[in-house]
Amino acid sequence: MRYKTTLLVRFGDIDHAGVVYYPRFFNYLHMAFEDFFREGLGRPFHEVIDQRKIGFPIVHAEADFMKVLKYGDRIRVEVYLVRAGRSSLTFGFDVLREEEDTLCARARITNATIDRTTFRAAPCPEDLKALFLRYYEPD
Repeated sequence: MRYKTTLLVRFGDIDHAGVVYYPRFFNYLHMAFEDFFREGLGRPFHEVIDQRKIGFPIVHAEADFMKVLKYGDRIRVEVYLVRAGRSSLTFGFDVLREEEDTLCARARITNATIDRTTFRAAPCPEDLKALFLRYYEPD
């Protein structure tokens, strides 16, 4: 199962060539990640990090870009869990142009799980891990 959210390419996202500037893709991924927490897991991201004192810093990110996106495109970002380690989670992200259902980018992001009071690695809490595992889709 994948979590899916729809975003719109804004004017501020494009470069001089008229296409989405590549770092903006990572902004889209993070927006989808926060939406995934709120809508997919039923746990707003800010509440998890503030109230439960759990952090999810990115320790690795990679992306492949297949097709350009332009101003005004509606995009669908699909989020799924690729790997769950003791104190890390790797998520897959597919970015599609919604009108044609065309894959435009694919990314993998690994987040460590940390205790925000000590900033040291910590196991992912079992209740959250169970929610993440509903979206497990191995490579």
